[in-house]
Amino acid sequence: MRKFLVILAFSSVSSFANAATPSISNVTGTIATGQVLTITGTNMVQEDNTNWLNLSSNNKSPNFKGTAYGFEGTRSADGYCAAGLCDGVYDANTKLMGNQSVKYNTRGASQWPGSGYITSNDGFYSPTSPYYFRAYYRYHNQGSGAWPTSDMKLFIQQCSSSNAYWQAGMNNGNAPNNMLIFSQVGGTTSSSSYSFPMALDVWYEIEGSYSQSTKKMELWLNGVYKGSRTIDATTPNYFVMGQPTTWNTNSTFSLDVNIDNLAMSTTRVYPSCLVEISGDNGSTWRIQNFVNIGSNAALSDTVATILADLPAKSASDYLVRVTNNQQQVSSVYNLSGGGGGGVSDTQAPSVPSNLISTATTANQINLSWSSSTDNTAVAGYKIYRDGTYVTTVNGAQYIDSGLSASTSYSYKVSAIDAVGNESGQSSSSTATTLAAVITDMTAPSVPTGLSASSISASQINLLWTASTDNVGVTGYKIYRGGVYVATATGTSYPDSGLTASTSYSYRVSAIDAAGNESSQSSSISTSTQADSVQGTQGTTLFKESFEDSNFSSRGWYDNTSHGTIVTGGQSGNCLQWAWAKGATSATNGASMRMKFAPTDSLYLSFYVKFQTGWRGSQQTYHPHMLYFLSNLDSDYSALANNYLDTYIEFLSDVGSPYAIRPQIAIQDNLRVNSSLGTPPNNLTATTENRSVASCNTPTSSGATGTCYNSGGWYSANTWLASNASVSTNDWHRVEVYFKMNTISGGKGQSDGIMQQWIDGVKVMDNSDVLYRTNQDATKKWAQFVLAPFMGDGAPIAETMWIDELSVSTSSPYVSVVSAPTVTIKSVSSN
Repeated sequence: MRKFLVILAFSSVSSFANAATPSISNVTGTIATGQVLTITGTNMVQEDNTNWLNLSSNNKSPNFKGTAYGFEGTRSADGYCAAGLCDGVYDANTKLMGNQSVKYNTRGASQWPGSGYITSNDGFYSPTSPYYFRAYYRYHNQGSGAWPTSDMKLFIQQCSSSNAYWQAGMNNGNAPNNMLIFSQVGGTTSSSSYSFPMALDVWYEIEGSYSQSTKKMELWLNGVYKGSRTIDATTPNYFVMGQPTTWNTNSTFSLDVNIDNLAMSTTRVYPSCLVEISGDNGSTWRIQNFVNIGSNAALSDTVATILADLPAKSASDYLVRVTNNQQQVSSVYNLSGGGGGGVSDTQAPSVPSNLISTATTANQINLSWSSSTDNTAVAGYKIYRDGTYVTTVNGAQYIDSGLSASTSYSYKVSAIDAVGNESGQSSSSTATTLAAVITDMTAPSVPTGLSASSISASQINLLWTASTDNVGVTGYKIYRGGVYVATATGTSYPDSGLTASTSYSYRVSAIDAAGNESSQSSSISTSTQADSVQGTQGTTLFKESFEDSNFSSRGWYDNTSHGTIVTGGQSGNCLQWAWAKGATSATNGASMRMKFAPTDSLYLSFYVKFQTGWRGSQQTYHPHMLYFLSNLDSDYSALANNYLDTYIEFLSDVGSPYAIRPQIAIQDNLRVNSSLGTPPNNLTATTENRSVASCNTPTSSGATGTCYNSGGWYSANTWLASNASVSTNDWHRVEVYFKMNTISGGKGQSDGIMQQWIDGVKVMDNSDVLYRTNQDATKKWAQFVLAPFMGDGAPIAETMWIDELSVSTSSPYVSVVSAPTVTIKSVSSN
């Protein structure tokens, strides 16, 4: 496709109050591919912001309406990161209009599944549906891998239980050639694709709409309507922009996207300006795209710079016309007859400076330099190695690979523009590749401190101290009775599927990436528990192994497309909860529930694993994870606003090293009594018609109370196992036992039980808990809920897993209050 540059300039700025017709008075420059044209006239933009909206419909950010071009103030003044997603930076060197745009950069190698996606985005509270939006976007490559290899979202409407996306289509790591709109509900996505080739360093206009009532999203590109898609629209929460999810396998990948002229409205916004060129006397017109020359704005009421696709020419002259935002169209201008001759570009770019060459491996040298300047625009840089031309690149860096080890190489770089003018070559820079890597022959050190804990009749958990290695330890081999069992990546391993009342002996060795294996550790022996212990669990209410997603067939209800079933569980498959950065709910994380026969005692057992680097919410509360509700609560009772909500969760320390600690809480907002004085107040001697938590009752020993009014009373007690924590990237068994307190003499007695074990070790033991007063003497537990939630949004993209969940009426431990017996026998190695 042949392209050329066009600069449009106009002489005056009109107000937005009245529509004025644009006009073109003069054109200078050469009409040819790669050339710059300057067009002088009036009234090119004329934005109509009458129906524009604030960026935040609930006034949690300042008024953005009427700033015309967007991103012209400060982050607090513009308010576009009100939802807490604030990765963008202002860019005064690259903007469509005004003084600056907002820029997002993603870089480095990341591939899904695995290390996760790369993200850089901003978010703000969505306007009330329906709404329209308009923005301009521009991609710029800073690395050698120009485009992502997978996923390239641009705008996201995050909703209560679904999402709507506007994103560039992938093209195997090459420039995108289409734009997609698609929706996601649970794990199901559906999309529509529209042809729209894109290139680096070019501004493109996009418009969209979102309607909850009509269940429809729409797309316009460069002012042209592309289509709509029927979606499962739910209540809009946040509008996210930038590069929310990007995946790439190239370690030198670095991509910017600039966004400008963002507006949201109750009616269609329309492009700020459309420039069109015709080659057939106006029978057909081709829309042009804006580009920047240096740090100048690409568009204003007086000047615009465009990279024009030159259409086929059947007439004697090309024609150009301008349509402003208020849809007023200029008279056509004859590019040849109206002063469009101009002067050919013969000026070469400036010589690149500050060339640096750095050897990174035995066969690779990385180059970087300071960008050149040009009277039109720099189109690329030629790389010369030892005086021989190698290749041409777009950005100011290059990775030269496939070189010989321990060899010196000399480099020079020149700059070229669109018509082929080449600068002089830069000063030379020399680097020598590293010596060839010698094969690793050193084994890791022997693991030490091996211990074994019997946590059930069929499972023994192993723990040991990490080994060291000259390169790096990659795993540990587990041997049971002298026979290899498995390889673990961390310093723990749950050995399951064992026989009850049987002694097992273990050893562990360490391995590295080269396959070197250390000697085996000292052995350790212990016996599994007897089957009779498990026989005390009373009635089993339900079990869930998460082997498949057919939850409704097993009695679950309310959002049964919950979470994601993945392999790699503690046993078989497991349930995955994954939060995107800034997301409040995990993917498909809406509440899923299970009803069971009301009971005044509960024993819960499950396995949990947290990803390496898990940070939780980085607040002193959340994430919520597992809940028990009472028989007084309805089948679809609102979580956190009911008669009794019992939480089982894990709270991460705020700040490094982000220790993950067990936590249990109770909450009974609907029982707060405010008629006898303003809570918090102690009503234990006054009435049984009160909250059992801190708003009306003194906080239990070892607990922290919370009571406040925010459109309704919030009353909760929280027990944190502050001296316990769990490691990441390992499965941990969690056991919890609850027993309702008694009612005596017409009063609820503080004798309820709350116990918790982590990997067989008791971390919580309370026998003074008040779950109910005489007002609710028949209160029992009757509903279980899975609902992962972080109210302030996840601080990073993070994932956790749940497996082998079981709920019964009695604790398996003798006399209910005893921790499991752990037998450890240490045997020295021979």
